[in-house]
Amino acid sequence: MKLITKEVAAMQKRNLGNVDLNLLVPLQSLLRHRNVSRAAESLGITQPAMSNSLRRLRSLLGDPLLVRIGNKYELTSRATDLQLRVDELLNALSSQILEQPRFQPEESNRRFVVGASSSTAITALRPVMKSLERLAPGISFKALDLPRDPGSILGGQEVDLILVPEHLPVEHPRERLYQEEWVIIAATENPRTRTPLTRSTLSTAPFAVYEQDGLRVHAMQLLAAEGIHVQPRFICDNFLTMLHTVEDSELLAVIQGSIARRYAASSNLVILDSPVPFRPFGIDMVWNPRNLDDPAVIWLREQFRTYHQDLPASASAGRTDYQLPE
Repeated sequence: MKLITKEVAAMQKRNLGNVDLNLLVPLQSLLRHRNVSRAAESLGITQPAMSNSLRRLRSLLGDPLLVRIGNKYELTSRATDLQLRVDELLNALSSQILEQPRFQPEESNRRFVVGASSSTAITALRPVMKSLERLAPGISFKALDLPRDPGSILGGQEVDLILVPEHLPVEHPRERLYQEEWVIIAATENPRTRTPLTRSTLSTAPFAVYEQDGLRVHAMQLLAAEGIHVQPRFICDNFLTMLHTVEDSELLAVIQGSIARRYAASSNLVILDSPVPFRPFGIDMVWNPRNLDDPAVIWLREQFRTYHQDLPASASAGRTDYQLPE
């Protein structure tokens, strides 16, 4: 029975749950100063309190730690062996647990996951990637298409942030990144480019239409509210596919102005004036609340802000400037 009791006592002693870790700081000071009074002074506590800590440490470790030799104290061999280990342990505790870790982009191999439509990824994500090629060569990105409910992909920790139009409701922190607009595009050789577009033209011309889960973009809904019901000849859920389909065809399409201008300069496309004005809308940056304090994600959000700093950027909670039909 006595043997079992000793084994149990040894196991309990080794169990950190039974150890007062607050003794580590007094232990470090005692090992460093080799004097109870000076150790107490360095921590701003009384000498009796430090003496009590030394007594408890001796009992815990089964070693006197400090022994008097002549008129001064010296460390025991066990204490000498502990000194470097205690310093490393407390330094690691301070730098790795108590202090917020720093993100060093130039040394990082982090892969960021960003949710965005294909057009927004090209407009907002690609230039940020380009700007980071030299600053953070090890960083990579993964782009995800947005589902109908974009906030749903923020349920886990994989997605760092998403880029969404302001009218899409997402119950997460968000801020305005830049302003976007809708424009009408057509192939250069399309006969409808030779005269200004009219409401009648929009009602009779064949269209390429973006549609996801039965829903169309707000610009198309606005046209419908104005009594203009376009004739879709091609329907898809990818803006780039729609853009290339319009090229060398008789189709018209409504697409984001930023990507239309990017491709119109080097392809067989032109931007046409709409007889019905489309109001601009914001593209918002929405970040994952699970990664709110992640230094890497904080840095990434700042990179997006920096690139788009010349564009309007104000806080937004998803407000729209006009009401669309249900």
